[in-house]
Amino acid sequence: LVLTDDAVKTTEDLEKLLLGAYQQIRSEGFWGGTALRGFSVIADDAIANTATFQWVQMTTHEMNLVNPVGRDLWQHTYNAINRANQVAYSDVGEEILAAAGDEQLNRFKAEAAFIRGFGHFHIVRAFGLPYSDEHKNTAEMGIPIRTRGLMDRETAFEVIQRSTVEEVYQQIITDLEFAAANLPSSNQWDSGRATPDVAKALLAKVYFHKHEYVKAAQLAKEIIHSGRYQLDTDMTAKYARAEMGTTTGEIIFMI
Repeated sequence: LVLTDDAVKTTEDLEKLLLGAYQQIRSEGFWGGTALRGFSVIADDAIANTATFQWVQMTTHEMNLVNPVGRDLWQHTYNAINRANQVAYSDVGEEILAAAGDEQLNRFKAEAAFIRGFGHFHIVRAFGLPYSDEHKNTAEMGIPIRTRGLMDRETAFEVIQRSTVEEVYQQIITDLEFAAANLPSSNQWDSGRATPDVAKALLAKVYFHKHEYVKAAQLAKEIIHSGRYQLDTDMTAKYARAEMGTTTGEIIFMI
């Protein structure tokens, strides 16, 4: 998404752009379904029941750049990251927020940091090496880290080399820690917006992937023992809630 010079001028404009970043999380390539099924197929936790080339490639772990599942995962997730960066981590966004006051500044930056950390974590698990002491510092075995919003065509096509896996995970942790500390507590799980709890829950998952199990357990226990969530006794409660008129206590984040 390349913006015209007059596209974003107020915090209201930034709010609309931020909602666009959240909307991008729902895309098929990010958290909308196809990419998640792709992860399961690659991990041999699921079997593709169709012989189309993209699923055959993923089943045999030979995905190339024209594979629509992998292509959409890369494109849609980086789109979300860029929109978040445009809001709070770009010259335009920072100029607007500087005049908006500390409360709005921290809120926009925290929500953008959450989306950015979430996005990088999503992509690195698909296109980077798994985190390990052996490979974490190997050059270019992670993904490109995007921390500034691309506002014009010239910068949009600049080549950024892949970082190490360690560098990617450190950026993810920095973003999620900032989000957990600064997201408004008034944000609720069903608001479609990030909350301190979901930032902590995602950070626990990041530490789990880094094999830092003590930190992962501490964060997970904080959520589990918060009293805000509980396992459903009705296993169908979380599905088709509108049609069935059920409620669920399990969901930490809904988009």
